[in-house]
Amino acid sequence: MNKRIIRARIDLLILMHNFITQIDDEELYGYWIEFAVPDDPSDDDFKYIANDDELFGDCYRTFKDIVSSLLL
Repeated sequence: MNKRIIRARIDLLILMHNFITQIDDEELYGYWIEFAVPDDPSDDDFKYIANDDELFGDCYRTFKDIVSSLLL
């Protein structure tokens, strides 16, 4: 996969993770770490997820679900 795409995915994963941690909702954070990224993810975790289409898609869908729940 293209290195620029991987870098963009890593950046997006970090932004999504930062957004979720700023919500300060333990239940939503628990959902995030159960279905998306591990608790206290490392750069290697983000890189691993960014390189896997299925894992990246899971993270994106989980983030979308969390944000949607906040809008209701």
